[in-house]
Amino acid sequence: MADAHPLPVKTIRIGRQPDNDIALTGDLDVSRHHAELRRNPDGSVGHAVFRLSHGELRQYADEGARTIADRLDSLGIELPPPFPPAGNYLPCVIDEGLVYVGGHGPIAGDQMMRGKVGGDLTLEQGREAARMTALSILATLQAELGDLGRIQRIIKVFGMVNVAPGFDRTPAVIDGCSDLLVEIFGDAGRHTRSAVGLAELPFGIAVEIELVARLRT
Repeated sequence: MADAHPLPVKTIRIGRQPDNDIALTGDLDVSRHHAELRRNPDGSVGHAVFRLSHGELRQYADEGARTIADRLDSLGIELPPPFPPAGNYLPCVIDEGLVYVGGHGPIAGDQMMRGKVGGDLTLEQGREAARMTALSILATLQAELGDLGRIQRIIKVFGMVNVAPGFDRTPAVIDGCSDLLVEIFGDAGRHTRSAVGLAELPFGIAVEIELVARLRT
């Protein structure tokens, strides 16, 4: 963990009950979101990984037990408020086990990234716009599904980039969205994709993205 620092002794609480307080000694690393304890193979110490949440360190049963909410927390990602539809349409529709998410833009609360990539915006700013757009999509899915863990896999992303004349690196821009999905969902976040450049997008936004995902049955 890049931001970890060793602490020789640390008292933590697992869960919310005072009798769950335990003192940990040894090679304990604490970062902004995690604590990891390594102990000796003879069993006198052990190995445990904890998640910092609301002032408490909560132990993972194992790495595979981590939920999508855990992963967002560990990555320091906070979803923005869901953005309401800008016209007469639904933000997403569920049909026969698939969820179709309509076009979203790089909007987080009162923040909106506008401009043409390759002109007003650099490639890196375009990537950041695509990442913001992915977070907006996940906020809509969270509001609709109640739990992002209901997503079995991401199937397809359709990315549109507001480009200046001559800019053709649209796949690199939409990587900002794709990279985030893989970061959060792992292999289940790998998807097929299109990334096209357009002369204009609604309200002058830098990126617009649609998404299709399969739900768990």
